[in-house]
Amino acid sequence: MEAYHFLIGIFCDFLVLTFADVARHGSFKAKNSISDYKSSDLSSSGTNSTFGAPFFSPGFPTDNNGCFPNIIRDAVPANMLEKLGTYYEYRSKFVPAQSFNAMFTNILVEPGLIYAPSTTIPSVHAIQYYTFLTRENGPQCHVFYQDVIGRDDGTYYFTSFSDDYAPANPLTEVLYYLYNDNDSENGFEILYECAAQNYRTGICEATDIFISTRKDPRLMTAKEMSTIDTITDRVLAPYCLSTKDLQRVIFRNDLLDCNQLAPDTFIELVAGFNISLPRRELN
Repeated sequence: MEAYHFLIGIFCDFLVLTFADVARHGSFKAKNSISDYKSSDLSSSGTNSTFGAPFFSPGFPTDNNGCFPNIIRDAVPANMLEKLGTYYEYRSKFVPAQSFNAMFTNILVEPGLIYAPSTTIPSVHAIQYYTFLTRENGPQCHVFYQDVIGRDDGTYYFTSFSDDYAPANPLTEVLYYLYNDNDSENGFEILYECAAQNYRTGICEATDIFISTRKDPRLMTAKEMSTIDTITDRVLAPYCLSTKDLQRVIFRNDLLDCNQLAPDTFIELVAGFNISLPRRELN
């Protein structure tokens, strides 16, 4: 209870943080109002929770969830400082419908360098702005505001706000790096999340996979895409999954960007959480 009142006190004193300033400066800054937030030209979705009708398509792209363990014990190391900026979602197993223009931007929450809570594992505090569109019932924006604790060992903790779920009740998620390439021009990565753990068998019952690239897929050659798919199949094979089980995200220039207000609850969480995190120095 004391911890609860402590956090409430922090939230009452927080400085309102805006993504408008983030876009200009590349890090999470303080402002005095949220008036600079952009409103979406498309409707925010959220027809009902957990991706309900009309854009839920059972079995899309396949029913195969693979044979992933609930928890990955040997994730691939990934330094969040190398992950700042924009990524394009190339393939995924997450949205149960064809998705368009899926992308996300990682932004440092200053000062950023921390230890993961209750550990001595070097980590980075960031936020992620993740958007995509679906067209099952006309163009609809889906926007996720996510607070991220990115551990250097490749285990990333997300606190996610979205109208697709309950906007005032965030989801807590854990994602694991299965592949991390920061050196090539495409700079792509493969992340896994278990959305429904089976505690009896230890095997995940609902698998989310995200394959993202630094390079806009619209600018990739057929050879570049083939290389990514080949590596993806190799990485996913031990987990009984392949690119056939992942949708290929479509990027179209004629679709508007998704820009909308971040919920106040998200702004409060980031500000309060940032104050409470243990700081570290860059080695």
